[in-house]
Amino acid sequence: MGKRRASRSPSPFLNVSSDDGEDSFSEELYSPGEESADSSQDSDEETFSPSPSPTAAPKRAPRAAASRAAAAASSGNDEQIVLQYFQKQNRPYNLADIFSNLHGAIKKAPLKKVLQSLTDSGHLTMKVYGKQQVFVANQDLIDVPDTELITASEQEVAELEQALQQERAAVRELNQTLTATVATLPNEELKARIEELRETNKKLETKLERLQTEAIQLTPEEIAQVNQSHRKYHRLYRDRKRLCMDILDGMLEHAPMSKEQLFEDIGLETDQDVGFHPTQAPS
Repeated sequence: MGKRRASRSPSPFLNVSSDDGEDSFSEELYSPGEESADSSQDSDEETFSPSPSPTAAPKRAPRAAASRAAAAASSGNDEQIVLQYFQKQNRPYNLADIFSNLHGAIKKAPLKKVLQSLTDSGHLTMKVYGKQQVFVANQDLIDVPDTELITASEQEVAELEQALQQERAAVRELNQTLTATVATLPNEELKARIEELRETNKKLETKLERLQTEAIQLTPEEIAQVNQSHRKYHRLYRDRKRLCMDILDGMLEHAPMSKEQLFEDIGLETDQDVGFHPTQAPS
C-alpha cells in the first residue's frame, strides 16, 4: 500500500486545485489592508450627503400671516352676509334652515361659528328649543317706523291698487278692440263675401219655395228617427252646458268679478245672446 498523503483543510488564504489526480496547493497572498481600504472608500461614498444650505429653507411666516389675514377677511364677509339676511327676512331660523336658504354659500362649520359670533356681539338673539338653537335678529337694533308713516304708506298702497285696477280695465278694453279690429276683413274681402252670401241666399230661397209648394210625405219610421236624433243631441247639449256652467261657477268663486264681466273677458256668449231657444223633441 502506498503512503497516504495527509489532507489539509482549505484555508481562506489558499486556492485548491487538482490536476491529473494529484493534489497541489498554491497560496495567494491576501492583503486585508486593501479590502479595508476598498470598504472604507465604499462606505465613504455611500454615507456622503451634502449638508443642506441654511438659505434653502422656505419662508413660511409670510404665507401663514397671509392665510390668517384671508381667513379673517372671509369670516368678516360671512358675518356681513348672514347679518344682512337675518335683518332683511326678520324671521327665526336654525342652523339647517339658514344653511339651506343661503344655498351652501357658507359651509356648516364656519356658519355655526358665524352665528355664535353674531350672538355674542348682540346682533342676533338665540333661544334653545329642545335640542335646536333658533336665531333671530335682535329686534332692538331694527328701526320701526312710526304710526303716521305706516298709515300714509297703507293709504298710498290703496290708491296705487285702485289705479292699477283702472289701468287693467283700460288694457282689457283695448285688447278687445284690437281683437275685433284684427278679426275684421278688409273692404275687398267683405265685398266678395257679401256677393257670395247673396248667391247662397238666392239658392236657399229657391229651395224653400220648392219645398213649400211640393208635398213631402214622411213615413212614421222617418219621423221617429228624426225625433230620436233630436232627443239625443238635445241631451248632449244640456250635459255640455251644465259642465260649462260648473266650470265657470268654480272660476267665479275665486275671481273678484261678476258673471257678466267674466263672460265678457273670455268672450263667452249665452243662448240668450245669440237668440237660441232649444226645444224638447216629442217623446
